[in-house]
Amino acid sequence: MARREVHIDDCMRFLGAPFDKVHAYLDYYVEKYPPHIYLEYHRKFRHNRKGVAKCGELFGPLGEKAAKIHMIRDVELYVMQEKLFDKMMGDEIDFYYERCLAYHLPMDTKIDKYVILDKMEISKLDL
Repeated sequence: MARREVHIDDCMRFLGAPFDKVHAYLDYYVEKYPPHIYLEYHRKFRHNRKGVAKCGELFGPLGEKAAKIHMIRDVELYVMQEKLFDKMMGDEIDFYYERCLAYHLPMDTKIDKYVILDKMEISKLDL
């Protein structure tokens, strides 16, 4: 799992903006399910098509692309065997995003309730 600063640097490289709120939205469950205890469990909730689509709704088309970049970075070792993330070209984002979805298959299909923001989450994101 990449640190927030790495996700921000990636978005600066590809999109010219940090998209910090996108990363906060995707990793919202990290505090509740810390990776040092639960491994990748926090990704079950928003690292999927619906979570990325919600980023598009909340933050626009570039926010959706930022979410895809975030997911690729998180699992780069699993989905980019033939090249490193740092050599990825902008036009390859969608291709690698589709590979990420195969890796990030949710453990169940009842994820809608986790994708929708509640009032507490909105206030944390400072929208």
